[in-house]
Amino acid sequence: MKSAHIHLEFAPQARDGVTSRGLAMLILSALLLLAVGGRAAYQLYVNANQSKELSALNASRMAPTSSVASRTVATNPGEAARVQYVRLTSRKLTTPWADLLNAMETLPPGVALLTIDPSATKGSLTITGEASGSVEMLNYLSLLQSDTRLANVTLASHQIQLQSPGTPVRFQIRATWGEDR
Repeated sequence: MKSAHIHLEFAPQARDGVTSRGLAMLILSALLLLAVGGRAAYQLYVNANQSKELSALNASRMAPTSSVASRTVATNPGEAARVQYVRLTSRKLTTPWADLLNAMETLPPGVALLTIDPSATKGSLTITGEASGSVEMLNYLSLLQSDTRLANVTLASHQIQLQSPGTPVRFQIRATWGEDR
């Protein structure tokens, strides 16, 4: 027995050629592709311009002029807070603690330090101490005033401690350090 070939046609319309509906979809797709391509090119152009502006802004921030920094701070309050925070942190990190402690620890006889209260944000410190007499207190004050690491060294207060044995003089000295001297 010989098998007969069966001819099946699954897509009889495919032989008809291009239909008007197919041509319309092709044209619509091409137009849509052109529109999306044009929009992408425009966005690339805008992105390039914004990158140039950002580079110029970063370069102006790195410049050491204070007028640029003041303009940046004046235009953006959030940026102003961030700049202030960075400056404060920088000041705290660059405080010469070892030098300051060495300056204060050079004590003449008869003087004892009770507290040292530094304020890195203000660039100042308050020293509380006791001296066996007013001469020793003034000697320590003049020693701190002659130290080049400190500035604006002043005697803030002093009081004779009558209730303590030997009647020592308790005193407070304030001083500043750093660039704002």
